[in-house]
Amino acid sequence: MTHYMVVSYAPLSRVVTMALGQVLFLALALLSSAFGAEEKICGSYYTDKFRIKDCLCTVDSPFKPVSVTLLNCTNLDLSQDALSELPPSTKTLIFTGNSMTELLNNLFTQADNSLEYIDLSRNHIKTIHGRTFHKVSNVRKLILDENEWVLDDHTRVFSNFENLRFLSLNKAIVKKANSTDHILRVGWILEDSHLELLEEFQLQYNSILFTKSTTFCSLPSLRILHLSNNVIFDSQGLINAQCMRQLEEFYLHNNSLSFLNQQEIDALDVMAAKNLRILTLDDNDWRCACEGKPFIQWLQTGAGSHIVQDRNSLKCRPEEMGGTRLIDVDVDAIHCDRVSELNKSKKSTRLAISLLFSALFILIVGVIWCKRKAIRNKVRKVSIPVIARWNSGPDYQGLVSASVI
Repeated sequence: MTHYMVVSYAPLSRVVTMALGQVLFLALALLSSAFGAEEKICGSYYTDKFRIKDCLCTVDSPFKPVSVTLLNCTNLDLSQDALSELPPSTKTLIFTGNSMTELLNNLFTQADNSLEYIDLSRNHIKTIHGRTFHKVSNVRKLILDENEWVLDDHTRVFSNFENLRFLSLNKAIVKKANSTDHILRVGWILEDSHLELLEEFQLQYNSILFTKSTTFCSLPSLRILHLSNNVIFDSQGLINAQCMRQLEEFYLHNNSLSFLNQQEIDALDVMAAKNLRILTLDDNDWRCACEGKPFIQWLQTGAGSHIVQDRNSLKCRPEEMGGTRLIDVDVDAIHCDRVSELNKSKKSTRLAISLLFSALFILIVGVIWCKRKAIRNKVRKVSIPVIARWNSGPDYQGLVSASVI
């Protein structure tokens, strides 16, 4: 009987102990959630961090020491000096609407690699140095929207973001005057930063005119690419099936594209057969003439055309077929007269050459007119000694004597 009682109570005691442990754990979790999930002015937690005292801090526990997981400094007109007081445990940093035109080296001096999310939008950032970002190996999302970044020779600015999955540069880049190479510099930055885990890249509203076929080849994990709301007119190199193998969503609406050539159409078919499922092309300048015929045919009957989400909205440019929807265009009515097209091309070439020479002539005349005084003085300096020598020479004296006789 005694033996039976020992066997009976031992399991019961373990059950009671486990139950009490679970109750205690849940009580602590509820207490932490109740007191630690709200935002408070950082000055109420820190008396020694004067620069971030007006920011909002979110803590994960009400118990000491305070562990801040989210720091929100929005529209406080702070400089980057405030980031020197970044609490070490911060995982999410929202530092937007402030003023820091130049990001110097070692931006996050107090961080301890806890950062996972950084938003530096609307800070008037113009310069980012090559060693600005460190202690960011765990950051998965970086937002630099609506800044004034002028790209320079620092191409490794993102090289320490080893786990970056999301990068947003919407309306972030300002191109230099009379320069169109900012997209080339973006390609160099991507290549030298080795963002091999990046899955989504947003590059809208940056006045991009074209892309190279290799611009995004250094992003092997890229699934979502936003290039909409630019002025891309040249489709050459825009679509690369070889290095966009993982791409699932490709946004190209609101650009200046007029057609896609057969090579790009074939690439889209290959990508649609693999992973690509969303392509947007609305609000472009689509041609409904000979050069646009292959694209229109593909859009209507192509194997991969189902990926074009806005295919029913694509229209011919106003001067061609009166804005007819591309899916309603009678492709048989588009006649491709090769001789006519060749003549048009030749005429365009001759016109371009004529305009070029005319502009060059006007430029030369303008330079001569602006420098006319200097040119006149140089001519005088050269001509006067020559005339003087000729006047004193025997030929001139003989001519004078003969005229007197």
